[in-house]
Amino acid sequence: MPSLEHQKQQVIDDVCLSIAKQFSHDQPQLRQNLARLYYQESIPKELVLYRQEDMVGALDCLWQLIYKRQADQDKVRIYGPNYEEHGWDNNHTIIDIVADNRPFLISSISSALATLGHTVHKTTHPVVAIKRDNKGQINHISAFSGDPEEPQLEAVMRFEIDRLHTDADIAAVQASVQGVLQDVRLVVDDWRLMQDKMHTVIDRIDSQNLAIDEETKSEQLAFLKWAVENHFTFIGYRYYALEKQGDDVLIVPNADSGLGTFRANNSTEEHLQASVLNEYLVNLAMRPRLLVITKSTSRSTVHRPVNFDYLGVKEFDDAGNIVGEHRFFGLYASAAYMARVQDIPFLRSKARMIQQGIQVLPASHKGKALMHILNSYPRDEMLQTPVEELIPIIKGIMETQERHHLRLFLRTDLYGRYVSALIYVPRERFHTQLRKQFEDMLLKEFQANSSDFSVSFDELSMARVHITVHGQALYTKNCDHDAMEARMRYAMLNWHY
Repeated sequence: MPSLEHQKQQVIDDVCLSIAKQFSHDQPQLRQNLARLYYQESIPKELVLYRQEDMVGALDCLWQLIYKRQADQDKVRIYGPNYEEHGWDNNHTIIDIVADNRPFLISSISSALATLGHTVHKTTHPVVAIKRDNKGQINHISAFSGDPEEPQLEAVMRFEIDRLHTDADIAAVQASVQGVLQDVRLVVDDWRLMQDKMHTVIDRIDSQNLAIDEETKSEQLAFLKWAVENHFTFIGYRYYALEKQGDDVLIVPNADSGLGTFRANNSTEEHLQASVLNEYLVNLAMRPRLLVITKSTSRSTVHRPVNFDYLGVKEFDDAGNIVGEHRFFGLYASAAYMARVQDIPFLRSKARMIQQGIQVLPASHKGKALMHILNSYPRDEMLQTPVEELIPIIKGIMETQERHHLRLFLRTDLYGRYVSALIYVPRERFHTQLRKQFEDMLLKEFQANSSDFSVSFDELSMARVHITVHGQALYTKNCDHDAMEARMRYAMLNWHY
């Protein structure tokens, strides 16, 4: 019996023969080239089950979208196929897209659809080398050579989601996909500019004589250099000036400085308005600290649908006064999460201070357990948490590993944008409904508006649940830690399946 791969190639050959007959006077060779490139992306065991007329009709709809396209144009078509109108049938709604090939397209669009509550049943996305005439019509189509710098690369994408039944639902998907395409374009177009801006900021800080410990300054600049070397995905940038008006201190966005998704023409008026800082935030802004590492209140539409990682670098005038802040928004790359803390500037110095604070011998059992905790500790939390707050948390985690009961570690972001909860639960007691119950408790306690979570299991007997709840001015919310931990322990012990 022929292999599935052989059967797949035979199906594609048969489709191309049908195309040659059905469209003999309408670009049959170009259509056949597209069919081969498009269906080559399919999984063999799925493709061999498709009806040939559906495959020809589906390819014709895709061809109608991509055949004529102006330079730099993003085209989107959303429809529910039926034989009368489209020449093929499918139970799903089809989203066909063609755009210049750029990073992050598939992950960003998939995330946008999931955010709207749609299940993506199938995705097909060949990258194709296309040449067009001066009217934007295709005159040559071929396979991607593998060279990402190859000119005229276009991303041809098809997503299949549950059938949409109303014009309002279709319009919402259309607007979301078009918005994501625009944001991806801005990020990719300004990527190098944002990296250059970071280098400029580093060089300026490096040349200044500031009232910051030289070793600390050197380590933090090394971290910025590490971040810009493909460890941080830049999505947006804007400069914010600090200005005094009478007794008030204002944070004033420089609209013209915006890059990526923070360009002025991609921002709302609200985001470009000056705001008066309260006394608490004025004190934070005026602290002689070089870096501000936290989470933004805004969520990314590019790559991953999470709150931006916020990397702020304070601006000092020649007299050493803080006059503003360079804010870089983005996402740490996967390599940043996989690297050892010993290999990351800024984190390596934190790790040394924690080791000194906890006072364990590096080669001892406790010393090795400590390094394991530091390397497996949520990386965002490690970056954002001051050492003086990390030491008691890490100590508590070490104690937890020698006991077999639930422990809760709470930390409120310095700027009040989120509260982080690390919950250690005996592995045999953990289940999804318990995690949801913990999440509901935290959302209610802090009157937060959204949450994220992750769950991990190490080689020991505990599950670690990391829940982050987001809101405004959460530093004003008081939470009785022991009471919350007791409520979580009660929920764990009294759960009935």
